[in-house]
Amino acid sequence: MAASIADTLATPEEREILKKALDIAEKAEKAALREVNKADKVLVSVQKTADLEGDVLRKNLPKAHKQVAALIPKPEVAEDEKPIADILGAVAVSAPSDTDPLPEAPVPTEEETVASPKKDKKPAARPPFKQYDPAADVLLNPPARNCTLTVDTRDEFSGERRREVQKEELFRFTSPSLKAYLQDREHIVCNASVSTTGGAQLLQLQFQINDANAKRAFGNLPKNGVAILKFLDGETLTLYNLRADEGRAGDDKVSYTFAGQYPIDPGMLKKIQKTLLDKVRIAWATGYEDYDVQNVDLLARQIGCLLK
Repeated sequence: MAASIADTLATPEEREILKKALDIAEKAEKAALREVNKADKVLVSVQKTADLEGDVLRKNLPKAHKQVAALIPKPEVAEDEKPIADILGAVAVSAPSDTDPLPEAPVPTEEETVASPKKDKKPAARPPFKQYDPAADVLLNPPARNCTLTVDTRDEFSGERRREVQKEELFRFTSPSLKAYLQDREHIVCNASVSTTGGAQLLQLQFQINDANAKRAFGNLPKNGVAILKFLDGETLTLYNLRADEGRAGDDKVSYTFAGQYPIDPGMLKKIQKTLLDKVRIAWATGYEDYDVQNVDLLARQIGCLLK
């Protein structure tokens, strides 16, 4: 528009056309800016929703979905197409007149009637369905998992047999306030295994803490520090750590590993074997923390494996 005004050869008609185009472009720009501001607000709201957990997250998901869906432009509705006859300007097929006589249906002869009797149509056979067998339902009767022993030896002097089940992940935990900092890493991952030596059973817990300040935040696993197991039926079992562990720094220099050994009372073996685990409370040198257990049947499976 400025170049047209500066051009002495430009006609008023050309400037008028450019002015209309400029007005349309300015309105489109304002509308686009409004959409950008609206999208920025929705982005902030959705990012806050993504940081929520549990029931609060499920409650806010429909609202976030509705906000995002409102940003998507609706598809243009195509106008109804005209009939081809209207485009051609003529009716392709004429409708029969009400006065036209109806064609008479041919009457079959007696021979045709006898030669072609009506056949009874049989209903189509239904595909066979396999009957439901509760015993084969893997949700009701999950297949048994492998029993893997990492240690199965006998002491040459005492004759005692030592067995240990392969470690498995018991739980993982990351505080919501640390999720943005840790990104795709978990703050605490606990692996557990059960071992037996000479009739005594030990619960071995290994904690990997992805935090360069783990020593300052947790201190250590103190001797006689408790590990309280809470089961789904509400009962609890208190175990005591045999020895203190100061932790070992990982090769990446941003993680620490702590290991605890907790003797299990023989009278509680059947209880652990038959009841699923719910939560674990671990006593650190700086205080205790409670963790939700995800692998709730781990101890029951491992003890069953050792007692075979």
